[in-house]
Amino acid sequence: MRDTISLNGTWDFMPLYQQHVSGLPEEICYAPEPVQVPSSWRQSSQEFRIEKYGFDPFHMFEYPAIWDEAESGVLHRVVTLEKDQIGQRLVLQFNGIFQKAYIYWNGEMLAETQEAYLPTYVDITGKGREGENQLHVVCTSFNSCFIASGQKKVTGLAGSWFHKLYRGIWQDVNLLIMPKTCIADVEIVTSVREGTLSVMTELCGAEGKALSVEVSVYDGEDEVKYISCAANGKSLVELKEGWENPILWDIENPHLYYMDVHLTENGAVLDSVRQRFGFREFWADGQNFMLNGTRINLRGDSWHFQGAVQQTKDYALNWCRTCKEYGVNSIRYHANPYPSYYLDAADEMGILIVDETAIYGSGKSMDAANPEFLDNCRRHIRNFVQRDKNHPSVVIWSLQNEMRWVDGRDEYKKHVPALMDIFHQADHSGRLISLDGDNRLIDKEHTEIASLHYNIDGMINQWDRKTPLTIGEHGGLWYVCPQNSSMYMGLQAYHDHETCAEGISIKEQLFMEYARRKEVSGISSFNFAHYFATSMPGEDIPIENPPRTIRKNSLTINNGLLPPEYPRYRPNVTCQYAVEGMRPVTIIPREYDHSFYDDTPIHRTLDVYNDTLHRQLVTLRMRAVQGSDMVYEESKSFTQEPGEYISVGISIQPAKCTERTALSLSAELYHGEKLMFTLHREYSVYPAELKTEKAIHAPICYFGNEADYETIRRLAPNCRRIGSIQEAGPEKILVLGSGLEEQEADLHSGLYDFMTGGGRILILEQKGFSFGSMTINKKDFLRAHASEYSHPVLKGLQNDDFSCWLPHAGEYGPDSFIHSAFEKPQRGDFQILLECSFGDFNDGGDLWTPLLEYRKGQGAVLACQLEVMKHFAEVPQACILVRNMLSYLEETTYVYAETGVIAGAAEKQFFDALGLVYRDEFDWETVKLLIVSPSAAVGREREIREFVGRGGKLLCLPVSDGSFLSAVTGRPVITENRPTYQIWPAHGAAELCGISVVDLFGMDKVGMSPREVTNRFVAESAISIPGAVKLAESVEDTIWEDLFIDGNTAEYCKRALVAYKKEQAEQPRCYMAKVDTIVMSQFIVSAEDEKSVRVYTRLLANLGAQFDDGEMETIKDAGRYAVESMLALPYESYENYDRAFQYYSDPEFSLNNLGEGLYGWMKKFERDQKDGFLTLTGSAGRIMFVTCFVHGLSGADKEYRADLESNSDCTFYLNGESVNDSRVILRNGINRVFLLVRAGKDDVRLRLVFKNPDGSFATDLLYRTTVDEVDPK
Repeated sequence: MRDTISLNGTWDFMPLYQQHVSGLPEEICYAPEPVQVPSSWRQSSQEFRIEKYGFDPFHMFEYPAIWDEAESGVLHRVVTLEKDQIGQRLVLQFNGIFQKAYIYWNGEMLAETQEAYLPTYVDITGKGREGENQLHVVCTSFNSCFIASGQKKVTGLAGSWFHKLYRGIWQDVNLLIMPKTCIADVEIVTSVREGTLSVMTELCGAEGKALSVEVSVYDGEDEVKYISCAANGKSLVELKEGWENPILWDIENPHLYYMDVHLTENGAVLDSVRQRFGFREFWADGQNFMLNGTRINLRGDSWHFQGAVQQTKDYALNWCRTCKEYGVNSIRYHANPYPSYYLDAADEMGILIVDETAIYGSGKSMDAANPEFLDNCRRHIRNFVQRDKNHPSVVIWSLQNEMRWVDGRDEYKKHVPALMDIFHQADHSGRLISLDGDNRLIDKEHTEIASLHYNIDGMINQWDRKTPLTIGEHGGLWYVCPQNSSMYMGLQAYHDHETCAEGISIKEQLFMEYARRKEVSGISSFNFAHYFATSMPGEDIPIENPPRTIRKNSLTINNGLLPPEYPRYRPNVTCQYAVEGMRPVTIIPREYDHSFYDDTPIHRTLDVYNDTLHRQLVTLRMRAVQGSDMVYEESKSFTQEPGEYISVGISIQPAKCTERTALSLSAELYHGEKLMFTLHREYSVYPAELKTEKAIHAPICYFGNEADYETIRRLAPNCRRIGSIQEAGPEKILVLGSGLEEQEADLHSGLYDFMTGGGRILILEQKGFSFGSMTINKKDFLRAHASEYSHPVLKGLQNDDFSCWLPHAGEYGPDSFIHSAFEKPQRGDFQILLECSFGDFNDGGDLWTPLLEYRKGQGAVLACQLEVMKHFAEVPQACILVRNMLSYLEETTYVYAETGVIAGAAEKQFFDALGLVYRDEFDWETVKLLIVSPSAAVGREREIREFVGRGGKLLCLPVSDGSFLSAVTGRPVITENRPTYQIWPAHGAAELCGISVVDLFGMDKVGMSPREVTNRFVAESAISIPGAVKLAESVEDTIWEDLFIDGNTAEYCKRALVAYKKEQAEQPRCYMAKVDTIVMSQFIVSAEDEKSVRVYTRLLANLGAQFDDGEMETIKDAGRYAVESMLALPYESYENYDRAFQYYSDPEFSLNNLGEGLYGWMKKFERDQKDGFLTLTGSAGRIMFVTCFVHGLSGADKEYRADLESNSDCTFYLNGESVNDSRVILRNGINRVFLLVRAGKDDVRLRLVFKNPDGSFATDLLYRTTVDEVDPK
């Protein structure tokens, strides 16, 4: 009979410091310290260790540090065989060896393998000897090759990131002892549709023998089925029999049977194998997954395997338990095969598994066209199915992960159907195959499951519903940054990582709700296993048995080796949003708007989800309370099928109110008599009289459309409509209605004269028109936000009031009510009242404003791009904002202070760049505001103190020494050389009103941002002043510097960094302070830094300074209308030029939302706001491929003029055709622009401007660098 002997334990070890070896060394000298099997002798590296915090999560076995440098090594142990074992079939089983291995038995090399994740079997039958036998395993790096670029690539299947570090026998090693005539393999196939059990038994040594195969199935101790069959000399024996009413394995009842398979000869048992299994069947019915004939929607998790710290069954069980607790029913074991006990855990817990190979493209480590790599893929798939096929939890095979743009991609793509065939040939249960995130690599004919990752290569709306669709990964926590979070959370996202992560998670919940509404078959959010958790343990945990230490903050799920006080899992603030999105039985309101007038019913659609496996009798009990009054109560009942959602419409008539009033909606969801879920939503109700109640008394004039005029006239009864700007007369306020058709040139002179005469102009939302230097970009912004909401224009409004104005939401989130916004001005007396963000994958940010104010003397402009007029009648915030803007323009008086300057030449150049009105020779009696550069004011301290003593305001520019500040404040001032990338304003301080937290944030180059920007300090020295009011301090407890400066962006460390930073954060330092009327600013002074310009313009304006910046004097030139940004990549000489040219000039060219294409990640270049030119840095002497997408919005194809200017030889292609004339026809919808640029000795500078045929600038075009919905190539 068979036996299994573990060969785990201590092995001799000889480190080899060569990169790659090809066999056993001639001379062997073992290190004094043995190595533990299983383990990796490499435990740490610069890539995986963060010295700053002492974070070294993989350093668990405490091997000598020098071993980390050993790319190769020899492991050895003695295997002792008894005499009676010699005549048996002997097989060595290695469950995982990193990376490549040569296996020697008694000095003879018997196997060479590059299989790092799956079992390697070495038959040593007849090669053993009684007593001691020598087993050597030589571990080395994967085979490699060089591709055309000169890069080195591997031909092995590397899997996830921990392969870079690991070397050695990292999983169990066994010696299998079997009879020579034995059972080689058992495959169990259960069919719910046929009601059958099939057992396929592969035999070894059966030829010419009268053998039988007998199968007994046990439920616990009870035998419930017996089947037998004569082998008849065959090596493959199939037994198939009907089975009535088996207990089915599913997510609610993961019932497991045991099967004993006996091989007998003349009644004597030769060999036996015990196999656990579940009776279940999983298939697709059109777009839906079916489990045992019941529709099931997958709500999933996924994560990377990270070696020894996760290498326990308890970890796997706790992951499954956590998923079950939070409503998750599936896990994708991501990027490589996991140890088999992970599948055992899923079998036992009732978790559906998407089982993935090590064909992992995200790291781009391989040459996918290399024949050796392809051979390794084929072999790996066969081994993969061989190992995992009998696990009932495994319902989907994932062939690969994100191979879409690896080197050799086009050749690899040809082999995908054949690789899928290997799965089907090896697995007789008919499991479906997914190519996770790789819809670019498979045609529709071969697609079994459509798969998307994020919104990178397509959108849900592209789904043809002929097959299921899974979103294998989604969520932005792995590339978290405030620039991409603020559009869901507001500007508080910049302050703290957890708040920022919360914003990203709000986005993810919105996406999950949208995907479920669209009936996406499977959703996997990234992820419960790591990003939604808090790291543990809080200290290094020593343990008795190897590994020796569980490192501090190395886990997010308890691996069973921690002390009992540690929980299974600790969620962080983001988890709540994922839980709501994943909840199997829930109510998700379809509408997201939250504010209403009291004269209109509130209509809600409640989508009710039943992601159980049973038909349910559902009852909804709904009520709404406004203030203390019940305004709505209703119950509805219906029957609901498994996997189905049903929409229930309700209507609530709010009560009349005289002010903003809270309305609370609750809905209880029952299955039978059992309460399953309670929905709570909070709304605001406003009096409808706001729409007609007088807002201002002053006479105003109005220019624009009729509908807006009627609306404004109700708020301002003394409103006069004019037919031209020149008719604006004595009125103080001029309102420009929305959607003006006029060009700026038609209106500029009249507007400028009105403003410089002290008039106030309110410009309502425009599609193309803008005044002066204000420059509009077309984008769909999801919300607006401010650093604080004290400005009178924002009276009565807070952060949430600038989101979700409209009821519905799409894949990116709530429908937009801001379709164009202004580029943030780089100079001028502008106050940015609201900001808005656009972008994803670390691109974009809060670079735009939908509401800004410009001042000149007593004249002013308020320009609003929120669609306040379009939504005035339905959205109370729109009405309130219009009322506030009118009141502000009527009531506000600007007060200026005569300004004196004591400064050096550099500081004066800075002031001149700001357009500051100042005197450097002044009368102390008339000056009210003094700006001092301390280095230029040495010796004048007494005069300055006297000035302050008379009530004068003083602004001191940055100092590195505190002596001057001590002299003028009369207090001891200490400076500390402590550069910082971020300071946070004390909101409520009048001096900082309108200064954005974004401008106080110096990290614009975040993560994988394609933008050509840099990170820089916002201040160099901190100041400490007893009794001073702290106006702005550093932010010490967030991980932005760790991520964006130190580059610690690897996924394994992010949650640990949060814990370390909170624990070790220093006290905030002060960088802006106030003593009496003295303001001290340590913020950098730089005319080249637009943030510095905006911060000091606003700070000085708040102190009373006046500006003569000329920003409204002239009409915008072509630079302000040029294409805003393009992506570019140089041609590399090792590439096939003709093929590359065809790729970029293809009339159907598409580029995913990462900017990632066949030739690599493209770099983003943005136009200079001054002249509109893009400068392609680093392009001198090179051929550049430059692309963008131009969307026609006119509703029909239309003629334009394309003016392309460049300092280089530049050929323009539009939709695949060479453009030889400035006259072009742009299609309605997407147009592909490709510029083939041959640079001279200087970097390329180019500008592309589209004009109307009459020469005016086109304002009905939208520019993008990537595309959402194009069938991928």
